[in-house]
Amino acid sequence: MKHLIMLISCSIFIYSAIAQDDNASLHLKTPYFEGVILEAKCAAYTVKEPLKRFTPTKEEVMLLEKSLREQIREINKQHPRQNARSGFIEDRLPEYKRQYIGYVNAEGEKVIYVNCFTDEIKEKDFCEELIVMDGGSAYWQIHFNVKKNEFFKISVNGEA
Repeated sequence: MKHLIMLISCSIFIYSAIAQDDNASLHLKTPYFEGVILEAKCAAYTVKEPLKRFTPTKEEVMLLEKSLREQIREINKQHPRQNARSGFIEDRLPEYKRQYIGYVNAEGEKVIYVNCFTDEIKEKDFCEELIVMDGGSAYWQIHFNVKKNEFFKISVNGEA
């Protein structure tokens, strides 16, 4: 009887760990960033057909984040729609939460669209792209070509 209880307890623990891991695989949190990988089936308004979607892997996102930390000062040197009062993106990089949305470009290369925002991540952000029209440098976006390890098309929201 004791062994049966132990077996049942272990089974419940393993099932719980697997169930949590499924959800955790979409939510990444490190000392440098916090973000959510949106699966290809999730709503993404900025990545439209005919572009094919894919779900970025943790490894692809980790490469992206490492590269972003190394390159953000150069990428953002023009400081579009930013000022010292609101703060520059590179000085606040760890404060931004992210959504990672994968698509395949016309050349067949994987690209990850990164949606950055200062709001807390909510449950709906796990499967729906957050869209904000204003907000200045609290909301910005950038694309990352995985194969080329290259960022392009940084966009910072305007202010109302």
